[in-house]
This record gives sequence, structure tokens and C-alpha cells, in this order.
Amino acid sequence: MREQLQALEGKRSIFTGEFEKVSGKKEHSGSGPAVLLCNIKDQSGQLLADHLWIEYSQEFEAMKLKRGEQIVFRARVGQYQKGKTGQIVDYKLYYPSNIQRYGWHLFKGKRRKRGLLKREVHPIVIED
Repeated sequence: MREQLQALEGKRSIFTGEFEKVSGKKEHSGSGPAVLLCNIKDQSGQLLADHLWIEYSQEFEAMKLKRGEQIVFRARVGQYQKGKTGQIVDYKLYYPSNIQRYGWHLFKGKRRKRGLLKREVHPIVIED
């Protein structure tokens, strides 16, 4: 169903998505609250899925996102069994981290530095 995600299975990557809503237990197949994201894309902008449910975390709660806001985050791709009998294999994103509003992200290399970027400090030279 989500063939583009299948190619990334087991890998941790950077994704973008549009926040839609936070659900309760009954709106999706998971056991706790989840976040519905739409238009999930990879770093190159390729559409990977029209929507995905992703686990709700304290990072999502702290951001107080509004419907339609774009976010950037890291997550791992994995498969799960879908349907009443679990006969359908589909792909999802799990372990979301480094969740940031689109345009505010500071990803550099493999790790993001916490807080503000450190500015270069040049020593002041006083000449007599």
C-alpha cells in the first residue's frame, strides 16, 4: 500500500508532514492517543503517504500544533499487520523525535544541537 515507505524499512530518516489532529483510542487501531499527519514526504519532497497515524508524544503536546501546520521530524520506518485478521502488511513511522515546525528546523548531520545555534565568537583585538 505504501510502497515508497517499504524501501526505507528499518531506516531512520527525516520526514515532513501536515498536522491534522490528535485522536483518542477509538479513532485508530493503536492503544493510546495518536497524531494524524497528512502528505508525508521525504527530504527530497517525494510524497510517501497521503496520511499516517503516528504515536503521540510529549514533544507533540509541547508544540501545541494547529491543524494545517507543517512539521519536520525524524522517525523509523517499520511494518505492521492491518485489518481485522491482520492479513494485510502496511508500513508506518514510529519513534518520532526532533519534531519541529517546518522552516524552524536545525538538523545538521546526524544530530541536532539543542537550543539556539552557537554563534561564532571572534576575539576582540585592541591595538594601541
